[in-house]
Amino acid sequence: MEKGRVANFFEKLHGFDREVTNNMVNSWNNGKVKVNGVSFQITKEVVAEVTGIPMEGSKFYRDKKLSSNAVKEFVKNSVEMNKLEKKESFYVTETIKKIWRYVLYALIDYVTLDPRFDQVRTHHFVILNHFHHKKRISIPFYLLTSLNKEISSSKKKATVNLALHEGLLLLIHEHFKA
Repeated sequence: MEKGRVANFFEKLHGFDREVTNNMVNSWNNGKVKVNGVSFQITKEVVAEVTGIPMEGSKFYRDKKLSSNAVKEFVKNSVEMNKLEKKESFYVTETIKKIWRYVLYALIDYVTLDPRFDQVRTHHFVILNHFHHKKRISIPFYLLTSLNKEISSSKKKATVNLALHEGLLLLIHEHFKA
């Protein structure tokens, strides 16, 4: 993914509409939703189309083990790498090279929606490797899987998580509204 496409991707995911989010979450049934009388199915193909991200790469969510080689390019030094391998340090500002730190913050904010904004997890490195052209994953598959899990979790709690991929939901809504 080229630098311009990365910025465009994050820009697209930046918008939100609470009413659209609430309507989509409340009517969600395994990816099928109904908003303002319009029913549609959300698939990875739809996510790929609205985000402009191709479906290339392996299917991945959060269950992958990484080798040290997949991580070391992003880590400041060997001391931090050793801490990370021993699970002693997971903090972005202490561990990640500055150039990648801001990409990681955007990924956490727009893609992974992790509540521990300052901590690095294995899936962050998998996604960083995708953006660094090292190992491709299917970002549409990741987003759809995350959306399914977040909505299922919100419905079980009977509350709508307002960080719930609202930008993605708005993009999908606008796509089907047109």
